Amino acid sequence: MTSSKYIVIVGPDGCGKTSVADKLAEAQRSESLVRRMNFSFGILPSISTILQRAPKEALPEGQKNAGMVEPLHPLKASILAIWYGIDHLLGVFVLRKNIGSVTIFARSYHDFLYQRAYKRLPRFIPAIFLALGPKPDLVVLPLRDAKSIHDMKPELTKTEIMEQYARVSRQFGRLAYFNEIDGTAGIESVVSEIQLTVFGEKC
Repeated sequence: MTSSKYIVIVGPDGCGKTSVADKLAEAQRSESLVRRMNFSFGILPSISTILQRAPKEALPEGQKNAGMVEPLHPLKASILAIWYGIDHLLGVFVLRKNIGSVTIFARSYHDFLYQRAYKRLPRFIPAIFLALGPKPDLVVLPLRDAKSIHDMKPELTKTEIMEQYARVSRQFGRLAYFNEIDGTAGIESVVSEIQLTVFGEKC
């Protein structure tokens, strides 16, 4: 019986995470059940749901510096990291239940280790949950020039884009399932490299 596959796309806003994840999901749907996820496995309700708060309205996409949010207070960031860390741990049962499926994240629990909002979060908290939780078959970082990203999507400054790239490489670079892929050749090229690595064939 074919095992399930779990793929995570990481990187700063504008590097192509969503486009790569969506294209990969589209390409694999003819071969297997695909679960295209964002941020969490969705086993636990969101904290906004529990507190019965409407989610904050995001700034318009493409607005300059829209992603340059102030890092959360360490306590608030820790609560979020623990709550969604539990959801991440429980994700192992989702993967076991859906044998033969492909689960693809564009945003995931891994974000706690490099996104600007969580810069003040004690790193040991997400590190513990990631160590104990399900291991991805592949964590992919699409590499693109910071200036070209900023020119297309100016939500982050060029400095922040470079810093996020550095944080991703520092946090995940030693993991056997981490791979940096040149994203300058386009989304299809990145997707093909992922398929070759995980499934042994290109689209």
